[in-house]
Amino acid sequence: MGRKIITTVMSMVLVMSMCIAFAGCGSKAKTGIISLDFLAATGNADNPNTFFTYNSWGKYEFNKEKDEMLRSDKAMELIDVIAALPNVLGSEEEPLAYEIYLTYYDSEGVERYLRKNGYGGFPDNWKEIVKLVNEVTLDHKNVTDSTEIVTIDADFLRRNFDASDSMLPEGMTLEEYVSDTGLTYKDVFGSYYNIEIKLNDYVYDRLEIASHRIYENTEAVPSDYESLEAYAKENLDSITEKGEVSISGKFMDCYFDIVRFDCIDSWKKENGIDTGMIERDGTYDLGMIKDAGMEGMTYTEQYNVYTDPTGRFLIITRCGDYEVIYAFFNR
Repeated sequence: MGRKIITTVMSMVLVMSMCIAFAGCGSKAKTGIISLDFLAATGNADNPNTFFTYNSWGKYEFNKEKDEMLRSDKAMELIDVIAALPNVLGSEEEPLAYEIYLTYYDSEGVERYLRKNGYGGFPDNWKEIVKLVNEVTLDHKNVTDSTEIVTIDADFLRRNFDASDSMLPEGMTLEEYVSDTGLTYKDVFGSYYNIEIKLNDYVYDRLEIASHRIYENTEAVPSDYESLEAYAKENLDSITEKGEVSISGKFMDCYFDIVRFDCIDSWKKENGIDTGMIERDGTYDLGMIKDAGMEGMTYTEQYNVYTDPTGRFLIITRCGDYEVIYAFFNR
């Protein structure tokens, strides 16, 4: 009986050992590209030579072909070629030529990360790198193998984004915009770039509009109706409505509400203002939650908030033309 038990135990150990051995033989380390963020400063608006791709590792069936390429022998070859590049080529004082961020599993299945930057020029094997990049990554326009670094200047914005000086207030130019902001290829093509929004932001800074904004901790100065009425008559082109704590009207065809700062809570309640929003620069805006026209769907209508120099009144408007805002405070 004892010998039978021992034999059975030994058989079970042998079977388990074989299972482990077979499992080890059958397992394969996960290898290939996890994600590749690529920028080459040689493109234009039609083909900026920038993209981001990632491996979903079978999570999404429609990405199967792309995923397989990112795990292929070509992908491993691309990883080796990128790894062989110097971390920084050239001097950061020179124009950016390329940026590569690569996350991958090496041949042993260990997750690794590479960051390679080039300035003023490209490595001798750049054409080989670009060829491999285009073969391995399938979700973007082919990167060009040009080695002519693009200069971002006013003419480039005119050619590629239909920009013009007329998009800026009189006296400002695109040349000043590029110079003042230090605009680079990465700024334009490294992420979403909307020329109208960027120029509007530039005008906001240039006209120092932030100096008229309020912050969450800005304290109100007491006021009365008589001073409110006097301020409104002095600053609005026309008055459309009067209330106990606010007066509404138009200035340069834009609607404004002038509100006694110390009565803002009652004004918000009267007008259905539901929320406040802190912007990236710390300034404070108001929001009205509205029905989006679909069941259960709403959206927030945003109002910019400014204050008069005395701190007694808030100037609340949806006007996004900073020339108008500047004119309101600078007569």
